[in-house]
Amino acid sequence: PPKVISDILTKLHPILNLLTIKEDRESMHSSLMQSVSGGLPSLDASRRDPSSVLDAFAAALKKRDRELSREDYIYLLAITVLSRNLASSSQRCECGLEAMKKRLAGISSAVIYDVFQVSKLL
Repeated sequence: PPKVISDILTKLHPILNLLTIKEDRESMHSSLMQSVSGGLPSLDASRRDPSSVLDAFAAALKKRDRELSREDYIYLLAITVLSRNLASSSQRCECGLEAMKKRLAGISSAVIYDVFQVSKLL
């Protein structure tokens, strides 16, 4: 449920960089695919992610004492979820793009680049 996801990410925010999975790239990809499904209504008739979930993932990527790296599972999951929303918003409505613009404020340009690159693949 969205509230649980948001609450967990908020509570774990200070230690998210410590949550890593030691897997090869193929296993990591498989884990991500199992963690993320739907979210692109035009492709699979699913529902978009609630704003509370998107905000929680965006907050996980904002400046902190130690930034998440591209090898951290939570980084990849956050990029995937935000990219999926950006792809969906770009297909459906400008209001979603405006919300995403606000959501990504304060996030480093390297992270925003990753979000855009992944959204283009979707």
